[in-house]
Amino acid sequence: MKMKNIEYSKVIAQYLEDMRKIGINKYIAAPPIYYLFWKLKFHISPPLYQKAIPLYILVALEYIIPVLFLYAVFDFFLGGRISISQSELIKVLIQGLVIGIGGTAYYKYKAIKHKHTNWKNYIFSIQKSKLI
Repeated sequence: MKMKNIEYSKVIAQYLEDMRKIGINKYIAAPPIYYLFWKLKFHISPPLYQKAIPLYILVALEYIIPVLFLYAVFDFFLGGRISISQSELIKVLIQGLVIGIGGTAYYKYKAIKHKHTNWKNYIFSIQKSKLI
């Protein structure tokens, strides 16, 4: 299956439009971290088309990074009076891993429910139907 050289942003725009048409929320179709990756020109497939392990890592990081960032911001503005202990850091990491499991299970459920299995086949079907 040979793919033409197409602009990835158009594929993503079509994907988001298709997800909207079938009733999938835009934050389920692509959480904010995916929009960041796409803006930075990373060709990463949407969560409904990802394998479980990379999806799990991204979902966990979506929780862990903002929480640790907030700790750092509060620590900075309160003059170092809030410091994250080793046990708090471990709690945040465990919470992120548990949220990663739940998020991955939910995305996989949605992918199976709506028959989203292969990102390259999706792109090929868009090209074939000349939507982009």
